[in-house]
Amino acid sequence: GEQGKLFACALSSDGSLAAVGGWTAGENEKESVYLFDTSSGRMLCQVPGLPNVVTDLSFSPSGELLAVAMAEGGLRIYEISKVFHLSQGYEWARDDSYEAECYGIAWQSDGRQEWCATS
Repeated sequence: GEQGKLFACALSSDGSLAAVGGWTAGENEKESVYLFDTSSGRMLCQVPGLPNVVTDLSFSPSGELLAVAMAEGGLRIYEISKVFHLSQGYEWARDDSYEAECYGIAWQSDGRQEWCATS
């Protein structure tokens, strides 16, 4: 089926982390993003509970944040330092009201994010 199709990946600015997402869940399950150590290839953690398929990922220029765009699921931004323990507040921001499919994320030089959608 669709499970296992990876549509998005991002590399942190220092090259130490890779984020991967896509159609990762089975039927009636939530989607996830996976973070990997690039030097060892070891999976460091899973960010669970996303409401839809991940279509794009982007680390902020500082590497402190990870933006996740979804197909009809809005946008989530995670604070990397808190993600590894899934500690309180690891979700830095979200936009659930954006209902279109989002296929692109870009960060401005001052660290603000932009995203765009196509139907």
